[in-house]
Amino acid sequence: MKAKITAQLVAALQPAERPYDVNDTDLRGFQLRVHPSGTKTFLCFYRLRGNGRKNRYVIGRTPPLTPTQARDEAKKVLGDVARGIDPNEAKRERQREQRKPTLSQFLEEHYGPWAGTHLGTAEMTLARLRHSFHDLLDKRLDSLTAWQLDKWKSNRLKSGTKASTVNREMAALRSALTKAVEWDH
Repeated sequence: MKAKITAQLVAALQPAERPYDVNDTDLRGFQLRVHPSGTKTFLCFYRLRGNGRKNRYVIGRTPPLTPTQARDEAKKVLGDVARGIDPNEAKRERQREQRKPTLSQFLEEHYGPWAGTHLGTAEMTLARLRHSFHDLLDKRLDSLTAWQLDKWKSNRLKSGTKASTVNREMAALRSALTKAVEWDH
């Protein structure tokens, strides 16, 4: 079925036994799929240069999306395709970035349980990490830089902390970050 996808059309469409699609007459590649459950989903179909395969990008459901919002998103997707960017790959990359843990999350969810079974000093080590690196706990693991850690070390030494203590703290962090790299975090 072909029609201009509007709020009135979306409200009027009724579910059928099988899913069916409504192709927008104003924007090529913009589509509304009506499922038997009554769910209505906005989609964008495109072909990338080079592979020629038809790809589908899921924009979202109505509600909360309105047809106007979905059409605007479809225009952005099709613009990316015209520039040679695969919107699905870009979406997957954003999702991978969002899944990368902060130092605090890594210590709680991954390193803490491992340390509890493999290190005799697990509680002390985790407490040292939480206390010593409290300013870095909200940073994502992939955003920690050598410069930040050198700055942290300099500030600790300037504040009068003994070099042996600072080295012990750095060794604990190095051990945790080594495991993060090993486990692909």
